[in-house]
Amino acid sequence: MPLSEELSGLIAETGFEGFMTVQTVMDQRDGVPRLMEINPRIGNRMWQRLAVGINEPILMVEVARGAELTPLPSLPDGIHIVDPIYDIRHLADLLIRAIPHRVLRLAGRK
Repeated sequence: MPLSEELSGLIAETGFEGFMTVQTVMDQRDGVPRLMEINPRIGNRMWQRLAVGINEPILMVEVARGAELTPLPSLPDGIHIVDPIYDIRHLADLLIRAIPHRVLRLAGRK
């Protein structure tokens, strides 16, 4: 069963109604996404989704009114949401983690 189906079932069991942010991370050991956290709020990338036409605040109002919602569209082809500050910090972290291995390799140790 795909992770999205498992998470949908888990969230449905809580009885929570509203928007949630579900964060996962890809486990590099086996390529399987793992659940990190579930928060009862809109995620911090709401502004980027709004910029490409996914208006989550309006959707919340529609849910509160009891409107029947249609599934959200996927991001348009060629659109990638990036966060330059997060991306630079992530790259810096990867480089910093790689330094000890490279130093040991240069010193002839593994």
